[in-house]
Amino acid sequence: MTKLSPVQQQFILHWGEMGTRWGINRTVAQIHALLFISAKPLNAEEIAATLGVARSNVSTSLKELQGWGIVKLIHVMGDKRDHFESMKDVWEMFRVVLDERKKREIDPTLSMLRACIAQAQTGKDTDTYTVQRIRDLAEFFETTTAWYAQVRSWPTRALPRFVKLGDKIRKLLTCVAGKGSLFICEVGSVNTEMTDKMKTDSSCTLITKASKAEPMRGRVLYDRDCALCAAWAKRLEVVLRRRGFALAPLQAPWVQNRLGLTPEQALTEMKLLLADGRVYGGADAIIEMSRETWWGTPVVILAKLPVGLRLMRAGYRLIASRRSCRLQGAPASLSACSTSTFSPSKSAEGTRVMNLLDWAPLLVLVSHALAIRQELPAWAFMWLMAWAIFFGCKFLTWQRAWRDGLRTSSGRSLGYLFAWPGMDAMGFLKAHSTLNTAISSDLAHRPPRLPAEWLIATARTLIGVFLVWIAARGAQEAEPLVRGWIGMVGIVMCLHFGFFHILALAWRKAGVNVMPVMDRPLCSTSLADFWGRRWNSAFNTLARDLIFRPLKHRMRASSAIFAVFLVSGLIHEGVISLPAGGGYGLPTAYFGLQAAGIAIERSKWGRGLGLGHGPRGWCYALGFAALPAIALFHLPFVRNVIVPMLDAIGPK
Repeated sequence: MTKLSPVQQQFILHWGEMGTRWGINRTVAQIHALLFISAKPLNAEEIAATLGVARSNVSTSLKELQGWGIVKLIHVMGDKRDHFESMKDVWEMFRVVLDERKKREIDPTLSMLRACIAQAQTGKDTDTYTVQRIRDLAEFFETTTAWYAQVRSWPTRALPRFVKLGDKIRKLLTCVAGKGSLFICEVGSVNTEMTDKMKTDSSCTLITKASKAEPMRGRVLYDRDCALCAAWAKRLEVVLRRRGFALAPLQAPWVQNRLGLTPEQALTEMKLLLADGRVYGGADAIIEMSRETWWGTPVVILAKLPVGLRLMRAGYRLIASRRSCRLQGAPASLSACSTSTFSPSKSAEGTRVMNLLDWAPLLVLVSHALAIRQELPAWAFMWLMAWAIFFGCKFLTWQRAWRDGLRTSSGRSLGYLFAWPGMDAMGFLKAHSTLNTAISSDLAHRPPRLPAEWLIATARTLIGVFLVWIAARGAQEAEPLVRGWIGMVGIVMCLHFGFFHILALAWRKAGVNVMPVMDRPLCSTSLADFWGRRWNSAFNTLARDLIFRPLKHRMRASSAIFAVFLVSGLIHEGVISLPAGGGYGLPTAYFGLQAAGIAIERSKWGRGLGLGHGPRGWCYALGFAALPAIALFHLPFVRNVIVPMLDAIGPK
C-alpha cells in the first residue's frame, strides 16, 4: 500500500492533526490511521514508504500503539517480517482507548484528590472552601468512574444500542426535581387533569401504575370552555399522551398561579408548559409540539423561513381572537369571543375560523411534498404535488358538505375521497344525487348508452397505455419534445378520458348519477364552453364554488373569471414549473391568455365575428386553447420531468 488516494491522504493527515490535540505524537496517529484503513496487515517497511517517515520512527510509534492495545503484531505465511494491523471494531477500539486514558489520566488524578482530602483532614492549614471544592471534584470522578466500570462490563454490541437511545434515556427517569418544575409523572391512563395544588419542594411525587412509570415531559394547557379548543384537544389527546404530554385546562388555579397570569390573561392563548420550566404560548407552542411528530415537520420548516414564524403568530392571533367561546367569569369587554358555545351556524366569526381550518389539510399536504422535494426525482415530485393539491381540495369540499348538514354512509364518503376525481361533494354524497346540470345540462338529458360508453372508455384507456408504454418508448431517437408530447397525450387519454370515464360509469351503475370529468371537449363551440363545461369539470366545480362565486359579488364577472384563470396558472406553476425547475411564469401566462380569449370572445367585436358559436367558435376555441399549450407544458417540463418519467416507467 505505497500509493494513497486523495481520500486516504485526507483522512490520515487529519487523524494526525487530531492526535496532536489529544496529546499523541502526529506520526503515531498517522500510522494508526493508515493501519485502520488498510485492508491487509502492513510491515514496518511498507508503512515507512507509504507515509514517508523514518524506519526508526515507525518502530517507536508501533511500540507505542501496541502499548495502547489498538495495534497488534501478526505473522504472514511466507514472510519473516513482522506485520501489524489495527483493531477493526470501532466501538471496541474506543473502549480500549478510554481504558488506557482512564489508567493514565483519571486514576492518577483520583488518587491525588484522595490524598489531598486525607492530608486536609489531618492538617489545619487548609481552608474549608478549598477542601469542599476538592471533595466535589473527587466525588465527580468517583461517580463517573463507577458508572464507566459498569458500562465497561457490557458486551461491545450493546454499546451502540445504548448510545442510540439518546433522549429516550431521559424517559427512564421517574421525576424531575426542583422548585418550579413539573414533577408528577404520567403513567398509562393517568387522569389528564392535574391536581390544583402541587408541592414545590425538592421531593418528587411519583404516580405509578405497576412498574410502567413514564415521566411527564410537559402539559398542554387549553381553554376548556371553548368548544373549538376542547375538540382539538380531544382529537390530539392520545397522540400527546404517547409522547409524554398531558392536557390541563387554563382555568385551573394552579396553572394561573404557575404562569403568574390573571384569569383573563391566561385565556388569551394556549400554553405548553415543559417539565424543565420553559413555557411556550400560541404559535410557538404549536411549533414546539410539531417537533414531536413526523407529520409536524412542515410546520417546523415553515417556522424557520424568514417570515414564516411571523405569519404563523399573526395567523394564530387572528384565529384565537375570533374563536367562538366565552371567558367564564370575565367581563364581556374582556372576552375575545361572542357566544357561550361554538356554533358555526350562529356565528359568522366562527364560520370564518372553520373555513380557515378547512384549508389546513391542503396546506399540510403541500408542505409535506415541498419538504421532501429534494429526496424525489422531478417526475415523482410532480405526481406528489398533484396528489397533495387534489386530495387537499377533496377533503376541503367534503368537509364543507359535512358542515352544511349533509350526512351519508362512510362508504360513500370514502368513495368520494379516494375513488372519484370530481369535486362536487354535495352532488356525489346525496343519497339520490343528480347530475350537475349547471355544468353539463346536455349530458343530463343524454340517454345512458352504457354498453357503448364502456367500450369507448376502455378503448381510450388502451390507446393511452399504447401511447405511453409503446409509442413514446419507441420514439427514443426522436426529439425530446416530440417524445414528451406523445407521452403527455397518452397520460391524459389514459387517465382523464379513459380511466376516469370508467369510474364515472361504475358509479352511475351503482346509482350515483355523476358525469365524466371530460365531456367531449372537441365538441366545444366557444372558448367559454371549452373551459366552463367540457374540460376537467372537477376543477371547474372547485373554481366556481371557491373562487368565482365569492368574487362575483365583489367585482365584475370578467374580473372574477380572470382571478379563476390566475389561480389555475399558479396551481400549474406548482405542478409543472416547480418540478421542472424552469419555465416559471409560462403556465400563468397561458391561463392569462385564455382569460383574455374569453374576454375577446364576449366582446362586441367577438360577437360580431361569431366567435362564441358555430364553426367559427369551434375553430377559435380549439385554436386558442391548443396552439399556446406549448407554453403550458414548456420545454423544461418535458425535458426534466416527462422524458425521465417515460424512461422510468417504460419497459426496459
